[in-house]
Amino acid sequence: MKQYKLFPSLLAAAVIVIGCGVGSDSKATAEATAAAAKPAAAAAPAAPATAAAGGSIKGTIKFEGTAPKRKRLNLNADPACSGAHSGPVLSEDVIVGAAGELANVIVSIAEVPGDHPKPTAAAVIDQKGCLYEPHIVVVQEGQALEIKNSDKTLHNVHCYKGTATCFNRAMFQGMPPIKHSFAEKGDVVKFKCDVHPWMTAYAFLATNPFNAVSAKDGTFEIKGLPAGEYTVKFWHEQLGEQTK
Repeated sequence: MKQYKLFPSLLAAAVIVIGCGVGSDSKATAEATAAAAKPAAAAAPAAPATAAAGGSIKGTIKFEGTAPKRKRLNLNADPACSGAHSGPVLSEDVIVGAAGELANVIVSIAEVPGDHPKPTAAAVIDQKGCLYEPHIVVVQEGQALEIKNSDKTLHNVHCYKGTATCFNRAMFQGMPPIKHSFAEKGDVVKFKCDVHPWMTAYAFLATNPFNAVSAKDGTFEIKGLPAGEYTVKFWHEQLGEQTK
């Protein structure tokens, strides 16, 4: 099992490690294992690599040190928002568990040889309780994104690529979902509600199915990788982007 240390591009405090060891100076780390795909039998003809067969990369991403505290959001400006929750609602920009588990990190591999399946169903973001669910979504090339409004209030979906607007659409209660297809590849776009400014979400515009988003417990897994060497990218909305 190899160990890789990824130095940060945006924050000097962040380091990500893939392997069975964790550096003592690490701030953000990932422990992962990689299994190579088994070669085909000598008599069998070569077949295109697909996500149905191959190896995998999986692990746990952790934040070490003093994690920033999640802020309590004030939803009182809209009774439909505050009334949708029985307890406090916390910010989602940095979510760190009790043992340092770091959620919402996009883990991706840009270039993988072979033919790969494309999803037929749209990726989905819903607006529930005046929050976007999920906070991070992966939209593969050729896949549409569907945005729903399950709230009993007005939202507007303002999409940004950097500082430029992708689209800006109002969504009334009961309105049919917005469907959008992106021409961009390999980018991360941001969604924000101008009516409820605490609402943010991100979509990673992937070029293949070899991507994952770390869960609340920091775990991630990318399956079906053909044997080979790859560049792995880690992206977090606050901690920045790193590659190895």
